Amino acid sequence: MIDPNAVLDARGEWFEIYNPTVGEINMQGYTVKDGLAQLFIISTALNVPAGGYVVLGTNANTNINGGVAVDYAYPYFSLSNSGDEIIILDTTNTEVDRVEWGSSFVTSGYSQALSDPCTENWCNSPNRFGGASSDRGSPGAANDCN
Repeated sequence: MIDPNAVLDARGEWFEIYNPTVGEINMQGYTVKDGLAQLFIISTALNVPAGGYVVLGTNANTNINGGVAVDYAYPYFSLSNSGDEIIILDTTNTEVDRVEWGSSFVTSGYSQALSDPCTENWCNSPNRFGGASSDRGSPGAANDCN
């Protein structure tokens, strides 16, 4: 969720990580950075179950973050609406994953969901979360592209 509508970006930005492996992954010590100078290191245990999801967000308080259940609240890390990237490095500083976007990728109020990992096709998540007037996405669950 790069550009939430329900709340300010500084309260409601989040992204999700999926573990496609058959074993749990503890992301403690992993680094998350962007192409600019922003980064944070996951400082506590963050276990991503096999075939499961975790949500990292700027704010874990569902009363003020748009209703998102956040598994890990990161320190200041802003997702630019005009283009940015998220790069994940493991504890050996090896790149595990990345996503990059430009301004045409961002639709305010919609999270972008990977609809086909093989072709890297994305969609705007159609389902609402966190209440009837909230933003759209599937935080912590399978992507909801048709």
